[in-house]
Amino acid sequence: MPLHYYTLSHIARDLQNSAGMFLTECFTQERNTLHCVFESGRETRVLEAHLDSRHGAIFLRSEFHRARKNTLDLFPELIGRTLQSATLLLNERVLELHLPPFTLYYIVFAGWNDTIDGASANAVVTQPPENQQQGAETIISAFRNPQQFARTEFRIKAAQHRALRDFASETPLEKAIACCNLLLGSTYTPEVMQRLREATGLEGQETIASVQVQEQMDTIERIARSVREECLGATTFFVVRDKRATPLSKPLFSLIRPTHSVMTIEREYSSASEAIRATVMALHREARFRSLYSAAELQIRTMLAKAERTVQAIGRDTEGTERSKERQLWAELLLSQPNVQQKGVEKLEVENWDGEVITIRLNPALSLRQNADDYFKKASAARETLKKREARREQQERLVQRLEGALTGLRSITTEKDLEKFMTTFSKNAKGSTSGEQSPHDRQQIEKHQKTTRFREFPLDDDHTLYVGKTAADNDELTLHFAKPHDYWFHARGVPGSHAILRAPNKDKKPPKQVLEQAAAIAAYFSKARNAKMSPVAYTQKKYVRKPKGAAVGAVILEREEVVMVRPHVPVGLLGTDAEE
Repeated sequence: MPLHYYTLSHIARDLQNSAGMFLTECFTQERNTLHCVFESGRETRVLEAHLDSRHGAIFLRSEFHRARKNTLDLFPELIGRTLQSATLLLNERVLELHLPPFTLYYIVFAGWNDTIDGASANAVVTQPPENQQQGAETIISAFRNPQQFARTEFRIKAAQHRALRDFASETPLEKAIACCNLLLGSTYTPEVMQRLREATGLEGQETIASVQVQEQMDTIERIARSVREECLGATTFFVVRDKRATPLSKPLFSLIRPTHSVMTIEREYSSASEAIRATVMALHREARFRSLYSAAELQIRTMLAKAERTVQAIGRDTEGTERSKERQLWAELLLSQPNVQQKGVEKLEVENWDGEVITIRLNPALSLRQNADDYFKKASAARETLKKREARREQQERLVQRLEGALTGLRSITTEKDLEKFMTTFSKNAKGSTSGEQSPHDRQQIEKHQKTTRFREFPLDDDHTLYVGKTAADNDELTLHFAKPHDYWFHARGVPGSHAILRAPNKDKKPPKQVLEQAAAIAAYFSKARNAKMSPVAYTQKKYVRKPKGAAVGAVILEREEVVMVRPHVPVGLLGTDAEE
């Protein structure tokens, strides 16, 4: 890995070749990234350090273009100093640059400070104690959290490394190799284990005290040391990847050519810094790709879940079918009565075609024929609503199929460029509705619906329909021109939202409590209170709503109001389209 001990040893070796060069700039222009520029004559070398947990790395490059804006100069005490030497602290991942009288340390692991808990990877500048025989170096400035470290002693919390033979008897062999004083870590231990399997048959789960391990200890140490020597003496450097990896996996830096079959070499370099830089760039590039991929997948899955819920909700609601049949039957039975001109009847008990006695509610102001005509109209309206709902269900089922196909296609994408093309096409197909690519039938139905109403429409029962504005201009149109004085006006209290008008058939009779609460719940749903558990909704008759002169679009004031607390939602199945907008 880019911050492995043996990787840093190669960087220190390369940096030592820059001894005698002057430090001319030290700055940052990205979060947790430090650049130090060394120059001598026409030669320039830039030490770039990424001191973060995700893509940490240190490498040299021959040139770097500093941004014109949003950069910050650091460590002014080092500017103009000569690099005397660059070394790696023994058995520690700490790079030490001597720029007399100061020292610049790069500490690439967390928890390094012996006195400050939780210290993150950092770069610090120190100066020697006044008395060379006593005391520790003092930190005079730091790249990260400078105030926390200023004027504190520079003390590295020494790592405890044991020889392979000194581990507890129950320690698994593979763990002991990774943690022993050979410093192979989890990066190069798999290579050791691959070679051990071929030479001894050991799998790594055997304990240090097991007979198999003890008998092969000399061979184990010899192979582990050979891997260590290959790391230290590497002249070719690799970017590798796990063959078992998915397109969303990460590239890895390696000092040695892997022999185990699960790794594949993507590219070779003659410079450690070039290979590290290539790895870091690939990591950043693929991190961006993973982020975009995850966002695209989330978008499609969210749309899919919504479409599936819509299909299920429409399928569960069978009330509309029964309502249409019932109204049609009532109309036919009323016309079968001997005196269809009779008025003043509030309800009528008649036998249906199966001989069952049923009760039909009537408007006493109308004759039986007029009541029958009214029920015929309601039956026709219910059938029309059913047609719309069925068309909506079919359209959503097609959408589910298209979105499932989109997910399948997304899984085959491995580059950001291909992902961008895929999402551009997907977005174009989805434009205008949540249904992805629309069929001509879908477009025709949507255009027809848009031409017939500027408002969302929700039939709450046979007598009451709620209309909800879609924009601020629609709110004005709905309240000031569409609504009648005795209609009821609704709006979520204290938050922006749509105006809602409940068309009341009887100006002298207040709508039932259930209807008022349904209307209020829908008004709350089409407001900024949509995600609240409960929301207050103000309502009053439209005649008590007025718009002051010069008020903004959609703004009104109420002369009187009532308030009801409701859960913002649209009752399942209402209209089958607007509930999902």
